[in-house]
Amino acid sequence: MSAPTISKLTPSSGPVGTTVLISGTNLGSATAVTFGAASATILSNSGTSIFVTAPTGTGTVPVVVTTALGSSTQPVQFTYSSPPGPVISLLSPTSGPLSGGNLVTINGSNLSTTTAVSFGGTPATSFAILSNTQVAAIAPAGAAVGTIQVNVTNPTGTSGNLSYNYMAAPTVTAVTPASGAKSGGNTITITGTGFTGATAVSVNGTPASSFAIISPTTITAVVPPGVGTGPVVVTTSGGSNTTGPSYIYSAGAVASDATPAVGTTAGGDTLTITGSGLAGTTSVNFGTTPGTITSVSDTSIGVVTPASVAGTVPININTTSGTNSSLSYSFVAPPVLSSITPSTGTTAGGTAVSLTGQNLASTSGVYFISPSTVIPATSFTVNSDLSLSAVTPAAAAGSYAVQAVTAAGLSNGVSYTFT
Repeated sequence: MSAPTISKLTPSSGPVGTTVLISGTNLGSATAVTFGAASATILSNSGTSIFVTAPTGTGTVPVVVTTALGSSTQPVQFTYSSPPGPVISLLSPTSGPLSGGNLVTINGSNLSTTTAVSFGGTPATSFAILSNTQVAAIAPAGAAVGTIQVNVTNPTGTSGNLSYNYMAAPTVTAVTPASGAKSGGNTITITGTGFTGATAVSVNGTPASSFAIISPTTITAVVPPGVGTGPVVVTTSGGSNTTGPSYIYSAGAVASDATPAVGTTAGGDTLTITGSGLAGTTSVNFGTTPGTITSVSDTSIGVVTPASVAGTVPININTTSGTNSSLSYSFVAPPVLSSITPSTGTTAGGTAVSLTGQNLASTSGVYFISPSTVIPATSFTVNSDLSLSAVTPAAAAGSYAVQAVTAAGLSNGVSYTFT
């Protein structure tokens, strides 16, 4: 083996940081490459080539490769040229708080030799060269709310064709409602200023489950679960509000009973809901249909049922602390009788009769009714929603209306005659 030799540099000139191919012989065991007095970084090498990065330097300097067998002596030179001026094409983000302190990433080209970054003439608090195409800078405090120009400087020149917007922090003036259940899930309306581009909303330090920007002065947010009392904070590129109303997590409504729990599909039945924490009730819905509230206290609610189709639905008690849906209510259709067989019997009673009709499944009584007397059947059996069996009571001779009673009320009458 012999000392290394250099036959060619490609390229033979360029700015600091240029990747240079050194061609020659005996280069495989290179231990150092120098450009003048500066050491270059070896990227890769083989017996006939080495890739290096041109180190800091100026003018025309000799390039020397050193191995264990010596150093190259050929007069091969590299000429440093002035780097191109910086070009910036993208800022991220393009706005920030008037107080500064946020990280701004600047993308472009020819940024590896950046010597300064400024915002509207004010030097960045600090900056770091990430690559030839990217610089990261900490924005300084702005002089006033508004748009300024960002400048990047290197030894060749300055680029400043991108704008940055200093924004005021948002303010929060009202939160409606201002309290809710610990389980969260309810929607609040936040009123204030500077909400455009809001990036976060929190309640007592916990991020909102979701939020929507309605306008620069209004945001709606779904409250997360939580406890205690704490601020509602809106965050934008301009920062976060530091003052404003608080939100209170309360225990919420507890519903223990609804009486009665069954009524007619025609609605109009009055029921009483009992429990605790009911004073803040704003509405009571049967499924999705609102009832009519007649009274409210901390321990009870009076409400009139709406009309509804038959079926069982949750009773949704909506309060300022959230919604309680632990109780249910069953709407049943009124009973209808269409026939009785036989339709006559002795005054001694004891006659077995069959009744047909509709909506009879919840029958709680069968009665023989005259203008002066109401006599219950000796016994009755619910066969199906369409059929009943009953045993007639003893009664004075005459014509009686036979009627069934269910949770939905009293049926029409079918005629039965005692003889």
